[in-house]
Amino acid sequence: MAFLTRSVTCIVVNKTTCPLRLSTSKLLHGSLDTPIPNRIPPGGSGKWTSSTAGAFTGTEGWAVFEMEGAEAMFEVDWNNPFVGTNSFKQIFRLLPDVLESPAGTYIPSEPTGEDLEDADDVTVTFSLTMEPPEPATAAADAGGTAAAEPAPPPPDEDAPQAVNAQPGAENHASGLGVLAPPRLSVALNAVDPGDTGTDTSIDATLALIAKRLEGRLDIVWKKGAAMGLWDTTKWKESDPDEQWARAITELLLGQPYNGAAASYGHPNKDTIFYKPFSDPAASPIVSFTAACQHNVSFGVLARGYTMSDVAGTGFSCDDSSAMGVFKNGGKWFRDEEKRDLAKAIDAGLTPGSIYVFKPKPISEHEKKANVQREGSHIAFVLRVDKAQKQAQFFDTGGLKHKERVSGPVPFIMTDFAGKGSYDDPLWNNVTTKHYIGMGIPRPPADLAGAVARIRRTRPIGFTRLVLTTRGATFPSPIDPKNPPDGLLFVSRLLRMWGDTEDRNFTIASYFWSLRSLPGTRDVHAFWVFYVPLDAYVGADASEEKKKAARVASAVMAAPRTTKVDEFGTPLHRARYLIIGSLADGKVKQVQRTFTKTRGNEPGSTTKAVSYQEVEPAGAFPLNLQRFVDMLPPRETIAPSNPVLPALFKDYA
Repeated sequence: MAFLTRSVTCIVVNKTTCPLRLSTSKLLHGSLDTPIPNRIPPGGSGKWTSSTAGAFTGTEGWAVFEMEGAEAMFEVDWNNPFVGTNSFKQIFRLLPDVLESPAGTYIPSEPTGEDLEDADDVTVTFSLTMEPPEPATAAADAGGTAAAEPAPPPPDEDAPQAVNAQPGAENHASGLGVLAPPRLSVALNAVDPGDTGTDTSIDATLALIAKRLEGRLDIVWKKGAAMGLWDTTKWKESDPDEQWARAITELLLGQPYNGAAASYGHPNKDTIFYKPFSDPAASPIVSFTAACQHNVSFGVLARGYTMSDVAGTGFSCDDSSAMGVFKNGGKWFRDEEKRDLAKAIDAGLTPGSIYVFKPKPISEHEKKANVQREGSHIAFVLRVDKAQKQAQFFDTGGLKHKERVSGPVPFIMTDFAGKGSYDDPLWNNVTTKHYIGMGIPRPPADLAGAVARIRRTRPIGFTRLVLTTRGATFPSPIDPKNPPDGLLFVSRLLRMWGDTEDRNFTIASYFWSLRSLPGTRDVHAFWVFYVPLDAYVGADASEEKKKAARVASAVMAAPRTTKVDEFGTPLHRARYLIIGSLADGKVKQVQRTFTKTRGNEPGSTTKAVSYQEVEPAGAFPLNLQRFVDMLPPRETIAPSNPVLPALFKDYA
């Protein structure tokens, strides 16, 4: 049956000399009928349309463009509800700490179009106009400064720029993202998978997800390069440092902020991960969760250093100058000058370098107990741009890069205000408070071998795929023998790795697996992640019962070919993360368990207390969440009886 529709056609007219690059966008209601352009050239325009996606609904969304060379953002918002008045607005804003745009002064204007407030189908035009800055004038006296040469006219960017993408090679599109480094957090939603197809059956969806997981993320990097998301004459796929940056980003991106070992029932024993991760004779593993010190420990060890190089313990938010990794060719600095990344680069800054922050202790007790107050932080350098004298960090958010503070952040983290483990933009000055020093490690002996080892690393976690009808609600309790119509599929509990060393499925790869799935407008796809636990069963329990409860220890020590069902029951585990797909084909974090602390502010005289919080509450249907959490590991909910790829059988 046909239903009444609403639609909005948005036109952005760029009347400036600055290219506009799409930074982020969100469709709150409806469907995106034509894509929002990634780039609008100077003097050009961009156009897209969104419309109703169901009965008695409207369409609403927003898009934010970066004005390249203007140190400013341009946002457009549209809302055409099924009932009520339409609304449209445009917003110009300077970047944080920028007082004046080098492109000139914004000329305020309002969106234009016919019958904007009441029409069911609207075409709205957003015009961006800047008054250029006044040209420099010659000095009146002979000793003054001569007038500057007039700037050359901007290049004609209206014509399409061809990208000759050769299989297996990166390419560079002039003008696109030249100043930006590779960012997997951005590319995951910017790159079109190109393999979606038109078969919307559950069988086809499962086959596509398995294919993407087993196919790794090389295609994201190659397509991102071909799109010109970064300058591939600078960030070369063949460079060992670039290979390391990509591999460690794939491994750590998206980790929920929690203790590494503590999440598995091993308080303060993070070396259970660090030792096998760095030992060439061991099978490498990585934690599913991580705080800043774990991020840095994995990041530095991943360059081929040993536990003895990091004092046998890994990093904390402390002076690390005594560590072996900063000796014999390494360096440690405490001077404030090294906050300026140009100065740090002149001093030899490399990928794998670290910056450390810690508030000064307020008492002798704090000093002796080495209390880590709020503001304690550590982060590592992912890439160094020597030409621009800037560096890119991989961070959990404590550095407070201006993008994380003021946005817009990568869409995968859009609901979490910049909190999360991912690759930041370039930075020229580390402004984070409580700086105590930075270290440059000695050159790695075998970076290529270290990268190969990262690729063999198993994330220690379990996961389930859940497919539902978009907007479905669920009763309590859910009957697994007679599931509600909106529940299309729940996989059995799966390992985050396969039987062979090339099958290690990181959080980043699970994001990619859900991009632009067939039928995504109607089907909501989620991955629900768990970590195995060493559960406490009481001091008086038998040794057999204690051993059976140490699920995490068994999973870490077992050969990678050991299946989930071989770890026995009860399979103690805790949920830490849910990611999901959107109707427009994008993916994002939906919900996570996050460690917070009370009474930990600098100057606090109370004992700090850590606790875990699920955020945002209610982002995943609660009744469905309880059902999935309690479902026995080997049980699958599959009303349509689809053909299951080997991955969805846990390779059993």
